[in-house]
Amino acid sequence: MKYSLIAAALGTETVTAFPFVTNMPGIDSTLLRSRPKRQQSGGTFNELDAQQNLYSVGYGLATLLALLGLTLTDGDLKTERLSIGCNATTQASFNPAPTGSEPGLEGHNKIEAYTSLTRDDYFLGNGNNFSFNSTLFRRMTETTGGLYNRDVLAKYRYQRYQQSLKDNPKFYFGPLSLLLFGASSFLYEFMPSGPDYIPNEATISSFFSAEKQSDGCYAFKDAVRISPNWTNRVSPYSSGDVTAEILCLGDAKRS
Repeated sequence: MKYSLIAAALGTETVTAFPFVTNMPGIDSTLLRSRPKRQQSGGTFNELDAQQNLYSVGYGLATLLALLGLTLTDGDLKTERLSIGCNATTQASFNPAPTGSEPGLEGHNKIEAYTSLTRDDYFLGNGNNFSFNSTLFRRMTETTGGLYNRDVLAKYRYQRYQQSLKDNPKFYFGPLSLLLFGASSFLYEFMPSGPDYIPNEATISSFFSAEKQSDGCYAFKDAVRISPNWTNRVSPYSSGDVTAEILCLGDAKRS
């Protein structure tokens, strides 16, 4: 989903500006919770701390996501800067000459990829792979019946894959696209609130800033946030857990 728990793995030093919307609801919720300045200093510890304390990500997975955030998304390993909302190479790179462009989280075919749950394909959206698509959110909600668990999200993920395959002449689904399956699991593994931890429409809509209208459509509220009185999961979400979910979500065609 273009939204990944790299969402929470920002700590190093981020480059963005408010108001902004990324292609990852988790990242929007995390940052709007803390309202960082345009450049927020930190280190690897901040990345791990944010993931573990906010979303209860296991240390091993948190470390992996923090590393991916600085490598696959074209962050800068030397400066530990990572753009979350624009191409900010001049601010992120220690030297643009040898590093080249460092587009950050919205760099196409890195963490972001085709078949997002609620964002347009990069090609079909004319480069806009970050704006909320209310039609896709409504389709996801109708497909899942407003209960975004593994089985129904697997069905919707398959539908999005088939749609992109059919409509997108530039369609590419490489190895990194498997991260989209892991990110899909965040809807039912990270976002639900205790004590029941049910991935219902009210909770998921809050993370996506989707507000249902009288005609049944959804509008983006521009206020992505974690629900009031939200509580995170109890047991840490490990690398083994997310691997199992990736395999389950991508296992078979869903009718």
